[in-house]
Amino acid sequence: MGFMTAIFRYFDRRTDRAHAAQLDSFLSGLARMTDEEIAELVVFATHVRHGLEAAGTTVLDPFTLMVKKPSAETQLTALAIDLQKQGNTTAYAATAVWVHSLRAASRQTLRALVAQMWQELRRGFPHVAQARDSIRARVGTEVDISDATALPLGLTA
Repeated sequence: MGFMTAIFRYFDRRTDRAHAAQLDSFLSGLARMTDEEIAELVVFATHVRHGLEAAGTTVLDPFTLMVKKPSAETQLTALAIDLQKQGNTTAYAATAVWVHSLRAASRQTLRALVAQMWQELRRGFPHVAQARDSIRARVGTEVDISDATALPLGLTA
């Protein structure tokens, strides 16, 4: 093994650990949320997904997306970081759902954790219509939830 290979492996493992820690933290937050709160996150994540899809980024097929557009995860991560810096925690969390999903498409070590994330998100599926109505009443935003229970290909248990 050459020096450059050793350096690459070191940073790759470091990245894996950092991403896994972020995902563990996200999962802990989801575990503390009620089913109704999860449903609101699902509605917002669906809204984010529809925006991404309109821009040509199909996050429901993360493996194909990462082949066709390898920069998608980096771009989406930058968006999530910007939202977090702005203090928009709701938009950050909704975007983080897709950041973690895309990361798992390129890092096998994250796939089990992402499957757990989607298992947590499924808790909200039965309450999505109520969440949409609550969001509409509170924020005035209409969200298309017709496919809110769609799961990303290859990342769910």
